[in-house]
Amino acid sequence: MEDDRALMARLAVADPVQAELMGRRFTTFSADALSFYRRFRLLRAFVSLPHTEVVFPYADSGAEIVPLTGDPADVYRVNQAEGLRLTEEQLVPYLRFFLQHTAGNSMPHRQMVEDAGELEWLKRTEVEPESKAARAVASAQVRPVRATRVDGGYRVVATVWANLILAELTLRLDDAGRITEEGTRVLHENLPVVETTD
Repeated sequence: MEDDRALMARLAVADPVQAELMGRRFTTFSADALSFYRRFRLLRAFVSLPHTEVVFPYADSGAEIVPLTGDPADVYRVNQAEGLRLTEEQLVPYLRFFLQHTAGNSMPHRQMVEDAGELEWLKRTEVEPESKAARAVASAQVRPVRATRVDGGYRVVATVWANLILAELTLRLDDAGRITEEGTRVLHENLPVVETTD
């Protein structure tokens, strides 16, 4: 990864408000490749505040940084810069990235799950009968992504969780990565899992 000073200089142009905060607080960075992009990678800035750590995500090509603010337009901007044309193998990783970095109409801060083991269950689900039963019911409702090829893209059904709610999203995903939410069906409320703010 590039020198932190050079990275901070580029962040000051792309996201001046957060870059100013990063300049005042202890900040570390991580960068991860994204299989569906050729140039852009996922850059995360971890900023230490007095009682917590905040994470700011970006798409970074090395020349251009796009803040991922939760608005789907940010992801679409990167898709356009990449000339994205999704393949079937890229569908699930792209969908996971998109859902995690955008706020949906019905569920903000969504995380896609394909296996109940991806959820961080509360300890009480191992011992308390009521919590144990809730975990079993919710676990049975988690399914892998189901995608059907349709004209110009895919119709996708995915299990997601947010705000202690497990839900099934039905989406239309075109080959350029644009997503239209067609419906949300709540599967389980008050999910006995550890809450997350990512």
